[in-house]
This record gives sequence, structure tokens and C-alpha cells, in this order.
Amino acid sequence: MGRDAASVAHDLGAVLYVPTAMAALSVPVAVLAGDTRMVAPLTGTAVVCGAVGSVLLRRFRHVRAEHRWPAVEVVAVGWLISGVVTALVFYFLGLMAPAAAADRTFVDPMNALFEGMSGITSTGLSMVGGREAELTATAQWWRSLSQWVGGVGMVLFALGFTHSATGMRTLYEAEGRHPDLPGGTVGTVRGTMALYLGLTVAAVAALAATEHDPWTALNHGITGISTGGFSITGDSMAGFGPVTQLVTLVVIVTGAVTFVAHHVLLVQRRPARLWHLTPVRGQVVVLVGGALLLVGVNALSGSGVSVLDSVFQWASAAGTAGFATDPELQRWATPALALLMAAMFVGAPSGSTGGGWKLDRLLWSCKAVVRWLRGSTAITWDGGYVRRDRAETIVRHAAMLGALWLLSVLVGAGTIAALTDAPLGSVLFDVTSAVSSVGLSTGVIDVELNGAAKGVFVALMYLGRLELLLALTLATQAEHA
Repeated sequence: MGRDAASVAHDLGAVLYVPTAMAALSVPVAVLAGDTRMVAPLTGTAVVCGAVGSVLLRRFRHVRAEHRWPAVEVVAVGWLISGVVTALVFYFLGLMAPAAAADRTFVDPMNALFEGMSGITSTGLSMVGGREAELTATAQWWRSLSQWVGGVGMVLFALGFTHSATGMRTLYEAEGRHPDLPGGTVGTVRGTMALYLGLTVAAVAALAATEHDPWTALNHGITGISTGGFSITGDSMAGFGPVTQLVTLVVIVTGAVTFVAHHVLLVQRRPARLWHLTPVRGQVVVLVGGALLLVGVNALSGSGVSVLDSVFQWASAAGTAGFATDPELQRWATPALALLMAAMFVGAPSGSTGGGWKLDRLLWSCKAVVRWLRGSTAITWDGGYVRRDRAETIVRHAAMLGALWLLSVLVGAGTIAALTDAPLGSVLFDVTSAVSSVGLSTGVIDVELNGAAKGVFVALMYLGRLELLLALTLATQAEHA
């Protein structure tokens, strides 16, 4: 085995510790819920993943990669492994459930794979189809936990097991991230995880103070802050009152804000500096301006959509959260759905738990256009000037990823349209939701979808979580070896 392959094997060993921890944490949940049938499968998952991970970590502990591209393989294969392991637990949930139980949905391997990939990529599209409240507590917890892990990133959790700071930085950047917090990569990883835990506790506490019972608050708190969108109620947020919906909206927006802003506010305690952060200013404009626009469009269309529903759905789409106060989005007017689709396509800023093309990439592209129109050579970001060569590289990458994102939506929609008889507009909406890791649906995705179409959606969720650029890097890695 070559040094690069051995390095990949080592880091995949670290990745396997993530589903190990997930399964181990879920055993006491199954016991407390009286769901003893799942103790053995969860324990087995933890033991097998942990044992294989330990073997790989020890066997290749002194190996260093000779190139940078193996880190991209770790990210791509790691997300795939995590999705498959998550799906296997769903399959066991279905296999061991009574015939009429909602968990039985997952006895179909494609349904289990769909749910597993949707969970670990924090997408939120589901095969359960309105029966979320009928799932066992273990199934509800596994869905929520997978989204919580996927929200901040499987690789981020795995970084604590890498063999060196150098390897940590390479693996961190291979997922499209860059150190943004004090202390370099190590400081960023630790700081992000500390903030994520703190924000999760705050989200759960905030929801528990509303009409949520403790169990619902726990599940919706962790899927809200991770902008995942899995719910344990059959109608998502539609059955809750306005106060609860508004608190949930705040949780969504909090998860969709870059961790740099959270660090400035909560750690540095410099609220005045927040407005100097370009993504924060852009997000305020998008959230407020887009919500007002959507309210106006829904009012003019006469669809009967309330102001709160319009504002909530805009925040959920722009934050790629997937929660819904109106579970029947297909009744919305076409212009309103087009606005939501645009919000999902762009998504949240980098460095948050949100998905999509990323708001900061749109801002970089807009700044480049403005610079070109003005004949200027300078671009400012976060209150300072950016070196020209660096700005050009960022803009070029943003444009390339935007083109890939659009191409994936169009190709995915064309494929799904050929495999189903769903309206093209609905197909475009649901495909955009899958690629951007959102979870909102106009009804194309349900348990009756044929296996081939489910497989396409699984692939779209996976590629979207890898931000497509990683997939392109993998395809051309031999040229850079």
C-alpha cells in the first residue's frame, strides 16, 4: 500500500469513530425508551466501527501523505461511509419493527439509504411521509442525531483523531473550510465545537420554554440548530402556535449564521464588530429583503398564505433548514416557489451549519461584477481590502462552483422528470432542495417514489454535501498526483 493510500486508511479510521460515538450514545436512549430490540444492533454498530477504526488508526499511525489530494478522498469516502452506516441502523429499525409500525418504512433498503443520507448530510427530506410522530423514540433520536452530526460536519468531529496538526489542516481544508477562528486549525475546530454545543443547549432550552415538551424540544433543538429540518411531528412546525414558530425561526437563523460571527459576539464580546463582517451584512439584507418580497408576492397571488408563514418559510429556505409551517407548499403560487428555490440555491454563508452554493460566494461574485462595472481593481471584505490575486482566485472558484451547482440541479431535474410523472416545476424545487441540503418539498419525494428516482436523490444529497467541487477534484486527482 502506498503512502497516500495508507494515509487515507488512517484518516478513515478516525472517521469511523463518528458513527461509533453516534451508536454508543443511542444505546441508552433505546434502553430508556424501552426499545430493547435495538440495543444489540446499536451496540454491534459501535463495536464494529470502533474496532475497524482503531485498527486503521494504529496500523497507519506514522504515515504521512505525499500529496494533498488524499484528504479529498477521505472527505468523499468518509461521508459515504457515514451515510451507509446511518442507513444500516435505519434498516435494523425497520427490520425489527412490527408490521404496521412507521419504522417498518426502513425495511426497504432504498428507504433506509435515503433516510440515512438525508440525515447525515443534514438535508431533511424523508421517506416517513407524515408519520414522524409514530416512529419509535430510537428512530426519532437517530434521525435527529444524524442531522446534528452532519450539520457541523462529520469531518470536523473526526479531526480530533487525526495524527498531526498538519494532517488536520489538510483534511479540514479538503472539506472546503478554512481556519477562521483564533488558534489556526486546531483553535478553529475546538472553538467551533464549543460554540456548536453551547448553541445547541441554548436552542433546546429556548424551545423547551415554548409549547414543546422536553423530548420534542430536544429533537427540534438539535435539528434546528444544525439546519437539518427533521421533525418528530407529522406536520413539521405547522401544528405549533406563533410564539413557538418564532422561537424556532430564531433557532434556524442562529444555526445559519457563520461561526465567526458567533465567536465575535459570544467569545470576543464585540457586537459592534458584527456589522463589519460582510456575510453578516449580506445575510441581514437577504433575510429581511427576501422575506418582505415573499410576503408581497404571496399577498398579490391571493394564495391565502399568512405573513408569518411567508417569513418563516423564507428563513427556512435561506437558512437551508427544511422546517415548514405550511406542509403543503405545492399550493403556493409559482413566483413564491421560485423565490424559495432561489433562496435554497444560494443558501447560508460558509462556516455555518447551512448548505447551498453559499451566500458569501454570491457576495464575492456580486462584488466582482460591481468592480468590473466601475473599472476598479479593489475588492473589500470584512472592512478591509483583499489582495487582487486572492480575490480573483476566490471569485473564480465561486463562479465555477455556482456553474456546477446549477448544472447539477438541471441534470438532476431532467433525470427525475424522466423517471417520474411529477410536474417539472415541482421536480426543480425538490431537486434544488436535495442538492442544497434543505429538506423542503412540494410532494415529489415520498415513499412511493420508484427506486431509481430515490437513488438519484441520494446521489444529489451526497454530492451537494461534498459541495460538488470535491467530486470534481476527485475525478481529476490523477492529474495533480
